[in-house]
Amino acid sequence: MGWTKLELVDAALEELGLAQYNFDVQPELKESARRRMDTMVAEWMARGLQLSYSLDSDINSDSGLSLTNSGAVYLALALRIAPGLGKTPSAETKTAYAAAMDSLWIRAAQPNERQPTNDLPRGEGQKPWRTIYNPFVPSPDVAPLRAPLDDVLDVAKD
Repeated sequence: MGWTKLELVDAALEELGLAQYNFDVQPELKESARRRMDTMVAEWMARGLQLSYSLDSDINSDSGLSLTNSGAVYLALALRIAPGLGKTPSAETKTAYAAAMDSLWIRAAQPNERQPTNDLPRGEGQKPWRTIYNPFVPSPDVAPLRAPLDDVLDVAKD
């Protein structure tokens, strides 16, 4: 399970020096920060950065984010809410935010893997006698693997 939205808001406030054990943070401030976080992640999704973020309105619900994405979200939230709180984020926070966002965009730029379809040409160097005059790559075998009765799956070729 990842972080809840409340934990992300608390982490953003801590990043700005407003830790709960030192300051009495009002629930209205946390709810406002949650709305800003929802809006911020929705903007990212509109720009093509797909995260598994849950856009429900409950601050105590699971955010749906993986641990690798949580840091970027709470750091970005800290930078977004800092002016309204009269806080100036530290240089370390800004540097960590830039690195986290770079990491998010790098992961987002990776192409999705997929199996080739049977309409993919083999290419210019393919000899006709190797493929029985079939110029296309065959579809992958997607049949489920079956084990013999003794439940030992042997994938080695004979």
